[in-house]
Amino acid sequence: MGNSVPDPVDSVRTRGNNDPIAFGAYSAAPPRSEMDDYDALGAPVNNWLFFADETTTSLYPATVHGAFITGEREADRILAFLRG
Repeated sequence: MGNSVPDPVDSVRTRGNNDPIAFGAYSAAPPRSEMDDYDALGAPVNNWLFFADETTTSLYPATVHGAFITGEREADRILAFLRG
């Protein structure tokens, strides 16, 4: 893509606190899972698709802080990708 990144054609923004189904939900690891599984969920796909959420960090899973720091992590990854 180089330096010419097109404008998004659509986006989705969720608000968990207003969602009648997921209201206040957070991740929970199933039995026999490992903390590395959280990190695997946060791996970018082909440096094109990036994931940020409390489910993508083994440091602070199931926390607002985890969601926040993964947002910063993905912003850094996207900037690094765009800068080449």
